[in-house]
Amino acid sequence: SEYVIEAFGEVGFSELRELLNCIELGLSQGSADTRELICASFVENLRGEEKAIKSLSTFIGPALQNEISKSIE
Repeated sequence: SEYVIEAFGEVGFSELRELLNCIELGLSQGSADTRELICASFVENLRGEEKAIKSLSTFIGPALQNEISKSIE
């Protein structure tokens, strides 16, 4: 998640969208281990990054949004 936040201003939108689409796919279609890995290594690191989450919101799919919401409650 740190990479995505840092890269937001440096890479093109297509690269950012592709990365977040991979994360979305892993959350929506991946195994339980894949989902747990994404949550532990990406989603949990977004805590306290409300500004970044808001900036990325147009690229975040429903499965990722759901996990982010659960993480910041």
